[in-house]
Amino acid sequence: MSVTYTCKRMVNAFMGLDHEPVYLLSETTYESNVYPHTRHTHFCGIGKLPAIMERIFHDAACTEGGSLNSPDKKMTPERYIKSYLNALKKPFAYDGEAPLDLSDCWYAKDRLAALKADIEQAGQEVATVANSVDLVAKHRAPFTLPSAFSNDGLVSFFEPASSELAYHPKPAKDLPPTDYPPFAKIEAVGSEWYFRIDAHGNNISNPQWQYAFMEKFVMSQWQRELEFPGAYKESIPTYRKMLDEAGFNNAETLCSAASIEEKFAEETEDYKAYKRRDQEKIVAQYGRQFPLSSVKREDLYRVMSSRVLNFTVQP
Repeated sequence: MSVTYTCKRMVNAFMGLDHEPVYLLSETTYESNVYPHTRHTHFCGIGKLPAIMERIFHDAACTEGGSLNSPDKKMTPERYIKSYLNALKKPFAYDGEAPLDLSDCWYAKDRLAALKADIEQAGQEVATVANSVDLVAKHRAPFTLPSAFSNDGLVSFFEPASSELAYHPKPAKDLPPTDYPPFAKIEAVGSEWYFRIDAHGNNISNPQWQYAFMEKFVMSQWQRELEFPGAYKESIPTYRKMLDEAGFNNAETLCSAASIEEKFAEETEDYKAYKRRDQEKIVAQYGRQFPLSSVKREDLYRVMSSRVLNFTVQP
């Protein structure tokens, strides 16, 4: 599996046209399966604080499964988030009046064309970073931004941003209880599966491996971090520990055939037919409703990964 190694995370800032700080996230990375291992620095986020915080937590979640890691192979969501929050405390200056680079981009021609069309429609004579922030974010076009760092992560020009642009909140002291999503944990041969459940024990998410299940939780914590700075230090490791220490719910779980039309409403008819065949094979062997404990061990992985069943954890 290819791994993206993150070596350095940096932040630039400037005062937006509406007198609110605008932040730019940069990251220096290299790919594990590309030789030689050449580092590249790229912008990975631009916007006001809420959008930036959401992006940080979204990218941090990728470290759960190891697709994003550090060269020492010890990266975690908490470590990743902390590094960006530290960078937000002392961002580098950035010229918001600098013009966008709207020259050809071979790997994003459609996005660039859409960006140019929106700029023209907005009637901007000169598209600058400051007057095009929302459009650059909308079209995922950070490649149009003037670079701020070398590929080694060295700053192009060293100038700290003014203190009014720094994000340095006081850590929250009295944290309210975290709303940890209730879940079920299923043991299958060589793997563990998790899914969220409602108050009646019905699954409200598809079964996932732990890293994918944790990714969703990490992504969801960005708003809480804005409201209670530092809350991620407690909530993320606590929920991970809850998953690790939870008992298995195989014995209490009832399986039933789901509606293919409802579950795959946005998929093509061919895909629905493919999943319907999967469901028919399971139903032919176990029926339309059956206790998970009745499933043969060699079939558990197929049942949990099929996505054609509903699950209810009975009291």
